[in-house]
Amino acid sequence: MEFHHAFSDFIQAESAYYVSSNICQPVTRPEQLSVAELLGARKTTFFVSYFWGQPFEQLVRALGLHATTYDSEDAPKSEFGYWVDCLSNNQWRVEEELGDGLTCASFYLALRSPSCQGFCLVLDEQATPLMRGWALLEVAQSFQRQEDSGTFQISLCSHQGVVGEGGCSGDERAVRKQWSEEAGVSLAYLLSDEFLTLAQERSHKEDPSFDELVEALVFGDLKVGQDSLCPRDNQPGCAFVDALDIMHQGKATHMLSWSWACPISQVRSALLWWMTEDEQDPNSVFLHMSAFVVNHYRFPSIYSHFEDIHISRWTADLLRIGSMVVLLDTWDTPEYLGSLRTVSELVTALGTGIPVRFIWPSTSQDELQQELQKGCASVLRVAESLGRFAVEKVLESHQQDGNCGRLRMIWRWPFEETDKNVRSLMLSMGGQLVGEALERKRQSEEAGISVAYLLSDEFLAMAKESTGKVDPKFYDMESGFFYGDRPIGKDMPCPRDGRPGCALVDALPARHRGVATHFLSWTWAYSVGQIRSALGAWIAQEGLEASEVFLYMCFFANNQYRILIEQSGAGSDNLEFIFEGNLRRIGSMVALLDTWNSPVYLTRVWTIFEQFMAIKLRIPVRIIMPSEAQRGLMEQIGRGNEGLNRLCDSLGTVDSEKAEASNPKDSAKVKHLIRNSVGSFKGVDAQVRAFMLDWVGKAVINHLDGIINTRKVSDSHKVTSL
Repeated sequence: MEFHHAFSDFIQAESAYYVSSNICQPVTRPEQLSVAELLGARKTTFFVSYFWGQPFEQLVRALGLHATTYDSEDAPKSEFGYWVDCLSNNQWRVEEELGDGLTCASFYLALRSPSCQGFCLVLDEQATPLMRGWALLEVAQSFQRQEDSGTFQISLCSHQGVVGEGGCSGDERAVRKQWSEEAGVSLAYLLSDEFLTLAQERSHKEDPSFDELVEALVFGDLKVGQDSLCPRDNQPGCAFVDALDIMHQGKATHMLSWSWACPISQVRSALLWWMTEDEQDPNSVFLHMSAFVVNHYRFPSIYSHFEDIHISRWTADLLRIGSMVVLLDTWDTPEYLGSLRTVSELVTALGTGIPVRFIWPSTSQDELQQELQKGCASVLRVAESLGRFAVEKVLESHQQDGNCGRLRMIWRWPFEETDKNVRSLMLSMGGQLVGEALERKRQSEEAGISVAYLLSDEFLAMAKESTGKVDPKFYDMESGFFYGDRPIGKDMPCPRDGRPGCALVDALPARHRGVATHFLSWTWAYSVGQIRSALGAWIAQEGLEASEVFLYMCFFANNQYRILIEQSGAGSDNLEFIFEGNLRRIGSMVALLDTWNSPVYLTRVWTIFEQFMAIKLRIPVRIIMPSEAQRGLMEQIGRGNEGLNRLCDSLGTVDSEKAEASNPKDSAKVKHLIRNSVGSFKGVDAQVRAFMLDWVGKAVINHLDGIINTRKVSDSHKVTSL
C-alpha cells in the first residue's frame, strides 16, 4: 500500500506491466534486488495471483479489501505479507526465479512456504486470470496445497470486494452473481475422466445424452448443487457450473450450440477434434453450455418452453461472449441443421455477426475424408450434401409451432443471406478438395463458347468432318459429335457431377471458353453458315472483339451426354430454374433469327420461352440475323407500307400453343410453365409479338437514319467541291 501511495501520481490507471518496467526496475537497478527486498521483505501470509494487464490500482484496492476481511486480533492485517510476483520476484534474475523446474520456481516456494496461509485470486471484470496459463497453474497448485493441509484458505476478490464463505456485502454479492452468470465450463474438464465418471455414475448409463445427464443431475438420486447457495439469488440450488471446483470454471470464451440429444462421447469427440485442429489450450477455453450454466432448479424446462425473456437473456449472453462453436452430429445431413432450437441459435449468431466455428466428431471427419478419396463424383456428392441447407425447409417442418419465439428468431434475418452463410461454413469443412471441385463446377456451369472459335476454320472443319456436309445444321452435327466413332468429351469427367461425359465447352481447349457474356437464343435447325454469318455481322456492327465474347449456347454449354444419351432429368425438369438463373447471371441476350420471312425461331417453343423469360426479367435483347436475311429485311423496309406490312405479318405471327420442340417432354413442360406464369398462351404471344414489332419499328428508324446520314455526307461533299 505504501509503495502504491508513493508512486500513485505516476501509476494512476496503468497496469502491472507499466509498473514493473517504469518503476520497479528503475528503483531497484542500483542494488539489483526485488522491490520487496529493497523495502524490507517479510514472510508470505498470502499468495496473490492476478493479471498483469489489469490496472495496478485495482490490484492494490482488492488486496486492501482482502486484508480487511481477514483482519483479526490474532492476525492483524498490519502483519500480513502478500507475495505479488512483480514486487517479490527479482526482475534482474528472472531465470533464477523460475528455477530448474516447478518445485524450484519462486512462486511454488512462496505458495508452499510454512508461513503462507492462503491464496488470493484477484479478478478483473473479464476474469482474465482464469484464461492465463500461469494463473491457472497457480490456481491448480493452491488447490493441491489446500488438499494437502486442509486449512489453506482460497479467496476470490476484486477491487469491489471479497467473495467469502459466509455472508457478503452488496458489492461482494454482485461480484459473485456476475461471475456465476458469465461463467463457462473448462474444456479441460469436459475432456477429463473426472467428468466422464460423474456423467456415467449419476445417469447410470455408459454413454448418456445431455438430456439424460441433466435429468440425473437435477432430478436424480445424486443431485449436484441442490444444497449450495446460488450466487445469482442467494437461494439453495445452483447451476452445475457453480458447483464445480473453481479450476473447472472461468469466464465463458465461447457459446456452444449443440443438441442435448447428443451422447457424451459424441460431444467429447467433437471437442477433442476441435482442440487438436485449432490448437486450443483446453485450460484457456471455457464453454457456455446451456445444460451446465442454466440454473435448472429455477427453470427446469427453460429450453423446452423458451419464453421471450429467456431468448433475450440467451442473445445477450451470445453478444457478450462474442464467439459461437456449433457442434454438428455428423457431416452428412446433420440433425442439428433440422432442429428449430439449434437452427435459431445459429441464425441469430450469423445475423448478429458473431464468428461461428463448425465442429463435429472425429469419426465424422474420418468418414468425410474417406468419401473425398473416392474420386471426383464422390467429392461433388459430398459438396452437394454439405451445401444443401435451406432455412425455409426447416420452417416448413415446424409449421405446427405457430408464432413461437424460436421462429421469430429465424424470421428476423433474411433467408437468402442465412442460407449462403450456413452453406459457406459447411462447405469450408470439406476442405480444399471440395473447394476446388466446386470452383471447377461453377466455371463449367457459367462457361460460354468463344465467338472467335465459332468463326474459326477449326470449328468449320470439325463440323464438316463430323457430318460429311458442306453446311450442316446443328441437328446434323448431333450424331457426329455425341454418337459417332469419336464422341467429343465422352470419357472426360464432367466438372458438374464428376461422371464420365462432359459438355462440349469443357472438352474443348481452355482458350475457347470463358465466363458467358451473352445468352444466345437460337435453334439447332440453323446451319453452321447461318450462325457464322449472323455472329460475324453482329461482331463487326458492334465493334466487339470476337475472342472476348462468350456465348451461353445450349449445344456447347449443356451436358448433352446427360440430356441426349441418358435422357436424364437434366433436360427440362428444372427448366425454369436453369433458364432464369442463367439469364439473370449473364444479363444479356442475343436472339438469332434465321430470316424475317416466317422465321423458324418463332415456331419453336424453346425460343419463344427464352424470349418470354427475357421480357419477364427485363433483360436487354439484341436481335441478329445472317447477312442475307438482313439484306432482305432492308429491302422490305425500302418498299414502304407494302414491305412493312409483310414484315409485321411475318414477325408478328406468334403461336406458343402450337410451337414445337424436338423433345415432346420439353414441349409439354414449357407450355405448362407458360400457362402457370401468365395464365394463357395468348398473354405470352402478345408480349413476344409486341417485342418483335417494336424491333421492326427500331429497324425502320435505324434504316431511315442511315439514309439521312448518307444524304448529309453527300451534301457536305458537294458544298466542299463548290
